[in-house]
Amino acid sequence: MAAAEMTLGPDAFSCAFLVAGRVHCRDNGWIHEKTTPYTIIAQVVQGEYRIDTGGRREWIRPGEAFLTPANCPMRIEHRFADAQLMESRYVHFRTLLFGVLDVSALLDLPLRLTHAQMQNIEPRIEHLLAAERHGDDLARSLCRAEYGLALTRELMGLCRMTDEGRVLLAGARRLVPVIASMRRNNHRPVGLDELAKEANLSPSRLHALFRKYFGCAPVTYARRLRLEDAGRRLQSSDEPVYQIAEELGFSSAFHLSREFKQAFGVAPMEYRRRRWEHTPPETAKQR
Repeated sequence: MAAAEMTLGPDAFSCAFLVAGRVHCRDNGWIHEKTTPYTIIAQVVQGEYRIDTGGRREWIRPGEAFLTPANCPMRIEHRFADAQLMESRYVHFRTLLFGVLDVSALLDLPLRLTHAQMQNIEPRIEHLLAAERHGDDLARSLCRAEYGLALTRELMGLCRMTDEGRVLLAGARRLVPVIASMRRNNHRPVGLDELAKEANLSPSRLHALFRKYFGCAPVTYARRLRLEDAGRRLQSSDEPVYQIAEELGFSSAFHLSREFKQAFGVAPMEYRRRRWEHTPPETAKQR
């Protein structure tokens, strides 16, 4: 349904990030609290998940999966009984529309995917895991790009577009050049006058459009993009916080930490410590 509504060419979509993996947790009842800058699909192989996010709660049983959008705080409990092990497979990915808008923000994503809904998604995750183990760098990159878009197509077939998503889509179409400029200049703060010139609009008109479509001022949106970039780098690298701050145009590590905690509720180092791939160091094994 959603896919039919979005009459867009294939070039409008790009896979900005994708990683797949497995988790083996031997600590029954272990609770993991995190927020990630990516969409997550995590399928239970054995044991159970209990996930709480956005005022919703679901028990996820073998063959089922939980599905969460980017920047969504969640609390995940790992449970098992006779198997003595909680095992899952996961994929984390980020697909952008027009190179600027996270597709997951447009869709009404269910928290739980049934076994039937996972029938086409599960083999794609397994193919990704095989490519990670056996492919060379080029093959892995091509596989990630292909499967990131394929997973997005699957979700668009399962989910409807929200009313808010339609508003975001309209705004993204109109403001693509401005948001693209924000991303190109994510190494420094950008002012309203500069952005307005890029859009060939008056500052007041640009401000009004961002308020209408995104609910915030243009400079606030630009700062949010820089903070999201910081979050991705914190979770995908071991770069020092001061280096990330410098390269994203923050005056100091303290400045980045203050802004980051205000946006995401935790300091950068705590955010890094909660990397989405981590399981208990003594009682869980990941491969």
